[in-house]
Amino acid sequence: MYFHYQDLNDEPIKRYWKHARFWLGRLKVCWCLPTEHIHFSFGVNGGDSNNELTFSFACKLLAVWISFKAMRFHFGHWSSYLDKPIFLHEEREFDLSWHDAGLWLMVWGDPMGDWTRGMAWWTTSKVFHPMDFFFGRNKYTERVLENGETFIPMTEGCYEAKYKLFVSEWSRPRWPFKKELQRITLDVPRGIPTEGKGENSWDCGEDATFGITCMARTLEQGVGELVGSVLRDRKRHGVPRGIKPVIAELRKPV
Repeated sequence: MYFHYQDLNDEPIKRYWKHARFWLGRLKVCWCLPTEHIHFSFGVNGGDSNNELTFSFACKLLAVWISFKAMRFHFGHWSSYLDKPIFLHEEREFDLSWHDAGLWLMVWGDPMGDWTRGMAWWTTSKVFHPMDFFFGRNKYTERVLENGETFIPMTEGCYEAKYKLFVSEWSRPRWPFKKELQRITLDVPRGIPTEGKGENSWDCGEDATFGITCMARTLEQGVGELVGSVLRDRKRHGVPRGIKPVIAELRKPV
C-alpha cells in the first residue's frame, strides 16, 4: 500500500483542504471547495487504465471525484478492422448535471465516445431547458448605434480599423423582461502584430490580432480595450521582432 499526494498549483500558500487529490492503493480521491458545478455521476471502465469504478458529486459548496481500480466490465464492441476481431472495452456512465441553464441526463452512455444518428436514446445526453419550455427560446437581435472607420494607436504607429457600436438584445416570447448589453466590434484588416504563444510548432512565429468584440459604451472605450489586449499579449509573449517603434516620428510637428 502507498500514499501519494500532488500539488495542483505553484502558489506558495498551500490549502490542501480546498483543492487537492491523493492516491491510496487503488483508491484515488480529488476534491474542490467551493465549486461552480452541480452534478452526480457514476460509471465503469473509466480512468486512465479503463478499469476503474468512478463516482462524482458536486453541489456548489463541494465537489468530489472518486475512482477505484477494480475490473473491466463487458461493455463495448467487437472491432471490425482486424482480421481477427477483438473486443474493445468502452466506458459507461450515468450522469445527471445542471449547467448552461439546463438539466442534462445521460442514462448509460460512453462519455468519450462518438455520436451517430442511430444511437439508442439512453447512450446520448438529453437536455431540458426550463426557461425555453415555459417562456420560449431566446431570440437574439442587434440594434446598431454607430459605425464607421477609426485608427488603433500603438507605439509603432496607427492601424486602420472599422468599428460598429451596437446593443445586443436577448428576449423570450412569453417573458416580459429582456437582457441588453452595449458592445463594440473592431475589425483590423491588416492585423496588429504580436508574437505567437510558442507552445506548439505552429504558434512559434509572428501572429496578429485582427479585431475584438467587447462591452463598451463608447468608441474610445472599445479602442482602449483592444490596445490593452494587444499590449498584454506582447508583454506575455514578447514584442514581434519586425516591429520598430516610431514614437519620435509621431511627435514631429505638423
